[in-house]
Amino acid sequence: MTCRSGESEKCARLGAVVAILWILVLAVGSSGLAGCRQKEPAGVAPDGEVDANAADTLGEEQVAAGPAETEAERTPEPDAAADDQAGAASEQQATSPADGTPHDVTAADFEAKVLRADTPVLVDFWAEWCGPCRMMEPILESLAELYKGKLTVTRVDLEIGENRSLGQRYNITAIPRIVLFKDGEIVGDWTGVAPDMEEQLAASVAEALAE
Repeated sequence: MTCRSGESEKCARLGAVVAILWILVLAVGSSGLAGCRQKEPAGVAPDGEVDANAADTLGEEQVAAGPAETEAERTPEPDAAADDQAGAASEQQATSPADGTPHDVTAADFEAKVLRADTPVLVDFWAEWCGPCRMMEPILESLAELYKGKLTVTRVDLEIGENRSLGQRYNITAIPRIVLFKDGEIVGDWTGVAPDMEEQLAASVAEALAE
């Protein structure tokens, strides 16, 4: 910039204005440089846009963390109360209910409910298609009620696949087959239905209870 003679006052004013403008330019430029230097938060681009690369990284981290969280859900912390309940249930399985009602048992719980029962157990090996087996139903119900609290009355359906192993184990070739167990041992054994069937069974049960 140059000033002509006779225009000193005007030049002075113009120079002052230019100086002020120059100061403002420097100030704005300095502010702009400071903004460029400031580090943006990781994964966030200007105007709040998410960096695609950062998003991929976060996604990989979440995927990596996923299985551990899923595994934690699948394998909860051991519960002492649950363990106590399981133990109590196991103890109950060793005791067959002598509650005055015949109960169905299978090969899976035969050991617990029959052989390890704390009362004598009368077992009726039967099948749905067997007519004489149906004749045993009222007799079993009567004995269960008569010796309620002292005798456990159970039924094993030999038509159920898993129960056939019991038929082989006790050599059952005809049904109904009534077997009386005490302390895991056979103390009475009957095949078929006799006219005095209830009396025979009651006498053997009474004898087993007296021993």
